[in-house]
Amino acid sequence: MTASDLQCALLCYASYFQTKIFDRALDISGVKVFVKETPDEQIIVFPGSECLLDWWRDFEARMVTLPDIGGVEQGFMTGMRDVFKALQPFTKPIRVTGHSLGAARALIFGALMCGLGVKPEAIVAFEPPRPGGAKLKQILAPVTIRAYRNGADPVCDVPPEIMGYVHPREPVQVYCEPAGFDPDGPMKWHHIQLAAVAVALQGEFNAIAT
Repeated sequence: MTASDLQCALLCYASYFQTKIFDRALDISGVKVFVKETPDEQIIVFPGSECLLDWWRDFEARMVTLPDIGGVEQGFMTGMRDVFKALQPFTKPIRVTGHSLGAARALIFGALMCGLGVKPEAIVAFEPPRPGGAKLKQILAPVTIRAYRNGADPVCDVPPEIMGYVHPREPVQVYCEPAGFDPDGPMKWHHIQLAAVAVALQGEFNAIAT
């Protein structure tokens, strides 16, 4: 049995708050990544920004052009080749998921897999920023990608399209309203907890509609 998108959201939540549930936890070149083994697949999970280094990489908005995957945001790409090497060989079907910065990394990881000739089973991205340009989108075109944006989350609008950035797959709009007293301003929509509830609600609404 493969993981649902809700289960992926809960694993993203666990990558911040319940890391002991994972079978492997790595921190390579400043990139945190967690691995959950199931009988049917291996789920690779990238959390979002948690420290100053992560925030620095978030704002390294300069696009660098790489021969294999094209233009990518420099900070999102930093360390990803080291992570990719560390997680090989791939002995099971691979599902990749992540939140925020981790969602961008999940998409880049999927593109690196495609370059190796191994297509991930799916990439599930929660509140992803735009990770790169047209070539990255083209490489990921054959891959099943589901991306989600909760409410008015601003992270999905950066880096700007005027700089050549695109979403490999436009995020689906979901909705779970944040607490009225949340002090994070516009970023209050960005919490992974809200994304998990929003995806769960969407599933319920779809079931009712059908």
